[in-house]
Amino acid sequence: MGKTIYAVYEHGVLRPLEPLNLQESQQLKVTFEVLPSVVEDTQAFIRAKAEVVRAVAQDDAYLPEGSAT
Repeated sequence: MGKTIYAVYEHGVLRPLEPLNLQESQQLKVTFEVLPSVVEDTQAFIRAKAEVVRAVAQDDAYLPEGSAT
């Protein structure tokens, strides 16, 4: 059985962005694709310096209501 999930790599650990519903000690085969950063994705259609795009992308104030983590 296969499933695609999204995860974040933080402090040497992959952290899934959704519950996995796995059994403790269950073994997995992991294949990953590195996604472009928000800055790279956004800079294609926003004309601004990378540091400005990064600041906006990382500021919760610019997220739609209810989506802040």
